[in-house]
Amino acid sequence: MASMPYETSPQNGISARRLVRLGLLVAAGIAFVAFGGHRYLTFAALAENRDWLCGLIQQWGFVTAFLYIAVYADPGLKSPFSLFFDR
Repeated sequence: MASMPYETSPQNGISARRLVRLGLLVAAGIAFVAFGGHRYLTFAALAENRDWLCGLIQQWGFVTAFLYIAVYADPGLKSPFSLFFDR
C-alpha cells in the first residue's frame, strides 16, 4: 500500500482580507473600551450575570440547553481567531 503524496500551499504573506478583519477586530476593541464596556468586565458583574443565567436555566430548563447549542453551532462564533483564517 503506497501512501499518496499531498500538497499544501504555504501562505507566505499577509492578505488584504486578513488585514481588514484584524482592523475591524481592533476597532471593535477600541470602541468597546471607549464607550465604557470595560466597566462590565469586573468580577462582580460576572457574578451577577452568572446568577442571572442560573435563574434562566432554572426557569426554562432544557430550552436553555438547546439555545446554547444553537448559538454555538456555527464554528465562526466559537473563536474570535477564526476571523483570521481564510476558508
